[in-house]
Formats: sequence, structure tokens, C-alpha cells
Amino acid sequence: LMQWHLFLAAFLIPTLASCASDPKPPPQEPVEEEVLTLEPANEWLVETDTNGQLVRLGERPADTKEDTSGSTPTDYIVAGQCQKAEKAARAILQNSPRDGNALAHLAAALVLQGNYKLAAYYAGMKPAQGKKSAELYNLLGITTYLNGRYSANDRQAAQTFFQLAAKVSGNHTASTLNLASLHLDGGRYREALKAFRTVDNNCPVCIPAKLGMAICYQKLGDFKRAKAKLEEVIDYQPGNLTAMFALAMVFKDGFNDKDSARDWLNELLAISENQEEPSRLAPLAQKALDGLD
Repeated sequence: LMQWHLFLAAFLIPTLASCASDPKPPPQEPVEEEVLTLEPANEWLVETDTNGQLVRLGERPADTKEDTSGSTPTDYIVAGQCQKAEKAARAILQNSPRDGNALAHLAAALVLQGNYKLAAYYAGMKPAQGKKSAELYNLLGITTYLNGRYSANDRQAAQTFFQLAAKVSGNHTASTLNLASLHLDGGRYREALKAFRTVDNNCPVCIPAKLGMAICYQKLGDFKRAKAKLEEVIDYQPGNLTAMFALAMVFKDGFNDKDSARDWLNELLAISENQEEPSRLAPLAQKALDGLD
């Protein structure tokens, strides 16, 4: 069975005040909130059997309408057939009540359909195997956070669930990324950096971890390291437009290097123009490019 995990990406919402222990970055021009942000999706599916390839659930594949008879719930989720994934997981639970894997699959399918309350119910059930898996704790963290409207208490509870997931597995990429994202959203940049670095050390091909580290370095005013980490992303994924845009802004705001910023923005726009659908970053890139003149 293909292993999979869900994790929260950094939200496009205002961050809370930084911890007192975090030094304030040097004064700089205001930067668009989207500049150094992970992809705008709240949930991700990580396929650890595909060389670390990440599938963004916010833009998951449309129903392929292929014959998927005999497919597992995971197969349905990857194919974007979340209702079929839910049905398949429920069928397993009819024969094996409280099966831990089926509970996790069912909760994941419900999360993807936006039914966080019901997903939390199934993720909170005690599995027949006894102890909860890292996946179930991770899903409890996701549903607690999303269903609770992001309050401080919900953040703390979600953080606890993500920490439990990491404790149970010893090395759980999804929950560690979730924990890092919560710290990042709360302005706790050093704590976020530590968690993102843990993932980066264990999974060198995990692009969100590298992007997350770049965000933290930028927030802490360490533009040199932010630049290096973004260049790593582009080495792994030469067409990563998010990293290109972020790198352009780092050159502009961190190094006052408008020529390099202009080069990256022009490359981003050129790639976007050749895509079937223009990138969401294209308007921002054009606006930033116009501001350089």
C-alpha cells in the first residue's frame, strides 16, 4: 500500500507577532504577502513511493473516469476521486470495524471534501490495533485546525496532535511540516525553521521544506541563506515559479540587485506564457517588474 500523508501548507493570512526571542529583520520595503509563501493550498498529499513527488490537493487531478475497480482508497485519492475513496474506506470498515488504515483513509477523503467535522470524528476513533497511528494524529491536527477557524486554542491543540504524530513515528514528514507551518503562521520563525530543517535533512527532495526554510530566513533578515535555499529548489525543479518569484524578491529587497530580480521575473513570465493556463504568479511578477523601472 502506498504510504501517504497530509500536511498543511503556509496559509495566506496575516501572521501573528513574532516571539520576543526572534530578532526583527532590518528595515526594508514592504513585500507582497504572497512573495515568500508556500503554494496556496491548505492540504497536501505526499506520495513517498514516487521519489518525494508532491501532489497538491488544491489542484488534484480531475476524475479520470478510468476503470478503477479493485483500487485502494489511496489510489482513488491520488486520482482525485475522493467520493470513491470514501466509499472504499467505508467498505473496508464494514468488514473490519475500526481498522486504523481505513479510518485514516476515510478521514483523509472527508478532509478533501471539506467535511472537517466528520473527518475529525473518524480520526478520533480508537483503532482496533489499539494505539493511534501517526497518520491519525496528523489528521486530528488538520481537522482541529481547519474545523476550529484557526483560534489560538485550536492552534495549540493542533500543535499537540502534530507533535504526537512525530513522537509515534519518530520521523513523520507530514506532521513535522504541519508543525513548522503553524509556527510560521504564528511568527515563530526560529521554531518553524527548526522543523522545516528537520524535514529537509530527512527528505532532500521535499520542496515545501526548502521553501519554508527560505521564508524563515527571509523573515529573520538572512537573505543570503534564503537565496541559497531557493536556488536549491530551482536546482531540483527548474520550472518552480514560486521559487523564481521569491528569489527575484530576495534579490530586490535583500541585495538591491534589480538586474537579477528582473531576469528572474522575465523568466517566470516567459514560462507562464507557454503554459496552457497562465500562472497565478504572472500578474504579481508583472507588477513587480513594472516596479523595477
